Amino acid sequence: MKELEKLIPKRCPGVSAMTVKEIIIAMIEEDNVISLEKCGQINIYWCFKNQVIMKLYEAVCTLRVKIADIKEEIKALETDINHQNKSEKCPMFSSGGIKYQRDTLLQELDTLKKNITSTMKDFTAVEEMMWDQARICGEQTNLGNQIHNLEVITDNIEILLSYLAKRCGIDISAIKDELDIPREFEEYNFKTFELETCEI
Repeated sequence: MKELEKLIPKRCPGVSAMTVKEIIIAMIEEDNVISLEKCGQINIYWCFKNQVIMKLYEAVCTLRVKIADIKEEIKALETDINHQNKSEKCPMFSSGGIKYQRDTLLQELDTLKKNITSTMKDFTAVEEMMWDQARICGEQTNLGNQIHNLEVITDNIEILLSYLAKRCGIDISAIKDELDIPREFEEYNFKTFELETCEI
């Protein structure tokens, strides 16, 4: 856990070290995304990419079933209400030998409509988290372009610094320190961003 508390904030800037433990415990106990195995006195945390995708897929399937069920309930209630609207709108009525209160059914219909709206929002949020091959390739291309642009910029900075150092007779390290420019620019290897080969 201590290693994760140090590693995750570096890889995920939006996550602080103080919240890493809470997030991991929630992903183990509530979401079942991360698995925990105890090996002697060491706790090993692991998670496979396919496991996360399957979890999201199951959530989407569950939401789809709920949406379909709620739609059927709304459809049945609307049909019943439309049928009753053709007759006198009395506070109490019977259908199929069962007595109902009109106000109660209208409240239930309103609640069901709110539930389906909320469920649709959850479904949309989960669906946006699922990446297909086209989206993966698009992100890879975008990252490649950004890395290329960064390399061009850092090369240009090095050329300008070298020119200033020679022109003014100043050590290039002194110029970097004065302008708060790193002594060495961090290098990025595009292969580290590749998830899998794009074949569309």
